[in-house]
Amino acid sequence: GTNACGVETKTISIYTTPAITLTILGKDSVCKNVPSTFSVTGANTYWWSAPTGTNGPTPTFTFVSNPTITVQGWDVYGCSAPPISKTVTILTTPTVSVSGPVNSCTTGSVILNATGATTYSWSTGVSTYSAFVSPTVATIYTVTGTNTVGCKNTKTYTVTQNTGPYWIWVSP
Repeated sequence: GTNACGVETKTISIYTTPAITLTILGKDSVCKNVPSTFSVTGANTYWWSAPTGTNGPTPTFTFVSNPTITVQGWDVYGCSAPPISKTVTILTTPTVSVSGPVNSCTTGSVILNATGATTYSWSTGVSTYSAFVSPTVATIYTVTGTNTVGCKNTKTYTVTQNTGPYWIWVSP
């Protein structure tokens, strides 16, 4: 329309959207080299720029270093929220080692010993650092070690059965 002075006027409507408030959810401490899932709320679409670029509300990250994750969000109108970050503590994963013979006699048994963690769980069902095994064929044994902060690591160890030939020494 036109006002009394002959100036054309227009009515403009300005709509404001609610402020976007992002919240990162997830553990404060994660084990090194172990996938950890985080989530974010407060917007419609998301972009995670650290430690690796990905989108979506629930990414999974595997931390080796750089314990800071950063996310930015946009509402349905394309308005963005400022990026927010969360710093997590990276916990040490145990270095599990297994020692013992790699060969077993046809009727023999061997003892395998695990080190590097606080508690152990063997594929044989044993929950101690040592496992008494009697393979009848080449067998892969697995042990999972857990340290005091709850981080786990797994090691495999193969024991084969020695089928001969056998030498018998006779002394004169």
